[in-house]
Amino acid sequence: MARSDGVENDAKLAARAAMGMRHELKLLNERWKTEGSPPLGIGIGINQGDVLAGNIGSSERADLTVIGDAVNLGSRLEGLTRTYGVDILLGASATELVRDEFYVRSVARVQVKGKTKPVDVSALLGARNEPFDEEFLKLLESYEEGMQKFRARDFIGAKILLSQFLEFYPADALARLYLGRATEYATQPTDETWTAIEVFHKKRVWRAGDSR
Repeated sequence: MARSDGVENDAKLAARAAMGMRHELKLLNERWKTEGSPPLGIGIGINQGDVLAGNIGSSERADLTVIGDAVNLGSRLEGLTRTYGVDILLGASATELVRDEFYVRSVARVQVKGKTKPVDVSALLGARNEPFDEEFLKLLESYEEGMQKFRARDFIGAKILLSQFLEFYPADALARLYLGRATEYATQPTDETWTAIEVFHKKRVWRAGDSR
């Protein structure tokens, strides 16, 4: 059975592995492009929590596997990468465990199939000890503030901040998604029971920008 180095190190190892997969896929896609082959995309969900691990099956055939709510949420996060147009999503606990070593950004507050409580999910951007777009990180402050205003039902304020971010990164899927929603809610206000929680009733969900 795999050895744990502690929850924080385990989470950071998972994040590094995901970053390595992203890097290698980029190289493969560049090679495949020269060969005339279509690119390949991936989605990765990283979550942290208690699981049950062991050999499951029969005496003739058994496989080492893990089961539990934390595993199920990790699987749901993988599916949500398609919805939000990102390749690596983190659960709330994993986000806090890796934040000091990796750049992350807020994505959504979701309630996935089979769960009764919502969770905050984030996207993994890059390692802090590696080169990263400094301008993006600076403007990301506007995006994060815009997300806070969106969740506080200040949709006009959210529109202003998200628009500022999109002036420099117009292709950003997340900012475009929330700008569209903020614009809609600004003209058709939500009631006071609105909580910014997105409820998903299916394991596999739609793409970013599709109808709610």
